[in-house]
Amino acid sequence: MSVDVIKSVGDRRLYRVIKLKNGLTALLVSDGDSGDNLPNEDAESNDMDDDGIERKDSLDDDIESKDSLHDAESKDSLDDGIRRKGGSAENNDSLEEKSSGGFSAAALCVRAGSWMEPDNLPGLAHFLEHMLFMGSQKYPNENDFDCFIKEHGGQTNANTHAEWDVAFKSALDRFANFFIHPLMSMKSVEREVKMIHSEWMMKARNEKIRFEQLLGTMSREGHPIGKFTWGNQESLQSLPALRGIDVCQALRNFWRQYYLAQYMTLVVLSKECLDVLQSWVVEIFEGISGSSKPALTFEHLGAPFDTPRFRRIYRIIPCRSITKMQLTWALPSLVQHYRKKPLHYLGMLIGHEGRGSLVSFLRERNLAHAVESGVFEVPDEFNTACSCFQVSLTLTNEGMTGFENVITVVFQYLKLLSIKGFHRSFWNEAFQIEKTKFRFLEQIDPMKYVEQLAKDMHRYKPQDYITGNLMFEYDEKLLQSCLESLKPHAMNIALWSKAFKDCKGFKWCEEKWFKTAYAAQDIPQDWIQTWTNCDCLPEFSLPEPNVYIATDFRLKPNDCSANFLEMPLTDTNVSRLWFCKDEEFLVPKASVNFFLKSCEADRSPSSACMLDLYVELLKDHITQVVYPAELAEISCRIVALDRGLVIRISGFSHKLTRLFVAVVDRLATFQVREDLFSTLKQDLKAA
Repeated sequence: MSVDVIKSVGDRRLYRVIKLKNGLTALLVSDGDSGDNLPNEDAESNDMDDDGIERKDSLDDDIESKDSLHDAESKDSLDDGIRRKGGSAENNDSLEEKSSGGFSAAALCVRAGSWMEPDNLPGLAHFLEHMLFMGSQKYPNENDFDCFIKEHGGQTNANTHAEWDVAFKSALDRFANFFIHPLMSMKSVEREVKMIHSEWMMKARNEKIRFEQLLGTMSREGHPIGKFTWGNQESLQSLPALRGIDVCQALRNFWRQYYLAQYMTLVVLSKECLDVLQSWVVEIFEGISGSSKPALTFEHLGAPFDTPRFRRIYRIIPCRSITKMQLTWALPSLVQHYRKKPLHYLGMLIGHEGRGSLVSFLRERNLAHAVESGVFEVPDEFNTACSCFQVSLTLTNEGMTGFENVITVVFQYLKLLSIKGFHRSFWNEAFQIEKTKFRFLEQIDPMKYVEQLAKDMHRYKPQDYITGNLMFEYDEKLLQSCLESLKPHAMNIALWSKAFKDCKGFKWCEEKWFKTAYAAQDIPQDWIQTWTNCDCLPEFSLPEPNVYIATDFRLKPNDCSANFLEMPLTDTNVSRLWFCKDEEFLVPKASVNFFLKSCEADRSPSSACMLDLYVELLKDHITQVVYPAELAEISCRIVALDRGLVIRISGFSHKLTRLFVAVVDRLATFQVREDLFSTLKQDLKAA
């Protein structure tokens, strides 16, 4: 059965999805520069939608095709045992080749991680990842893989990435044998445990990771979301020794039980044609053991955060100087709704920074500097246990003092959505922007590309492997259901401030693994009543139509015969203008850089600080103008330098001039707000 892998019209790569006899699903990507890979203009006109998305046929009939992935999970989360570590998908093991004909890369993602590990060995899945690459039965030398890469002029790093100039098939064979028959020698155990302990220590002051672990303690007893997934010497060495646990045997048992082909997705990208890549993958990767055992899911365990411990206020003493509040709600799993992405869209509405927005209201009253909203990454939107939605606010000292009033304002904005609806026209704009961005998507690093695809193969159906991150469907009923879940009595409130160290009257506790100091208290019932019964504020409004969305993608006429880089196009007493013509990429984009020089900028340390303050105040002043432009892929950056400041505007050229004029108008009307100046001055002193 054939599968159409949807891709951008500008993507010249060829794709093929195959499923091996052992159950492994592979995506083959041919990146050759032959004429066979060039898109046929007539075919494009038939197979391409108006949005520049093309459907590409890509299967052989002699190998079973994968036309659906049921209960697909996200590799990026602590869900279903697929472990996330330090912001990168470490079980997404990969390698890369560089040759005269282009790049080759491969990534294999295993749907097996920390949620599957035994309760008495926290961090075992992470440990297995380390031990897996300490030699295989076919290539027993511990450093064989690294040596092979270096012998061919390449390099490797701790994430098993590699780059070399020849022998991609041989490298694939060495790579595959780590999963076919790894040695996991006892002599490597102590060294790798120390490595894991070192990684844990490096992350011990990361506030996001510390909160993820603390959040896990609020879950129901026995739910895997509460596990310590990193591992350290205590969990993998000291405690197992006291309990008489053979860690090496536990590693082998875990590998045999979960490192099965049907739990794996593989992406191979090379300049070779699809038929050659298919023959390589079949020959090399069919040696991985498989079975008919289905992948584990966790919806049967019930809602992990339906506990009184979750629905409380947590004051947390941070490692660094931050003043922050985070509101978190746990919703049912939305894995089946990846084409609709309701929480992603809700986050766009709540986190909008234009006129009438939540953050604009809070900034004007000096209560908060920033508001971010969306799906909490761990666990994320793509798991079978739950989906966590958050509203994160960077507060001023005044905002932290009256944080309950700031929460009132949040619910007053949510009331706007319940009254006015979900602004279908704004969704249409977001959809149009995503399609345009995808149409002109620039090729990313091959290593990053295969890693992302290998993860997405666990999330999406085969036809959506490339496009699954886009929003495709508007579902108002689903949006309403999600909004109704954001109730005051169901949320978790987390507060971070160094000032909590001096607070009296709280019972301070310490999280076991990261030693996070926190104090928990119940949410007062009168606060819940206030938040439940609040009315929408007249200052709030839904996002205005975005005037910066590009619709004209025609290239400008090539009426200039030279680039003015060595000599300026214009040169006056007050300004110089240089011009560089794009003759390579030929996309409807432009970049404009303004360097405003001042001899006062670096005259003294005080002058440098004043420039930093000026830039921050200026950024705040232009936010409402710049934010919708940035949504439309036109960015504006202001940076302080030693000799002045730089304003850079770049993106689709159709509406770029309009943003430039708007920014200049804001510069001309710029006035310093005394309250904001005082707040930013204190922040600069603290930094």
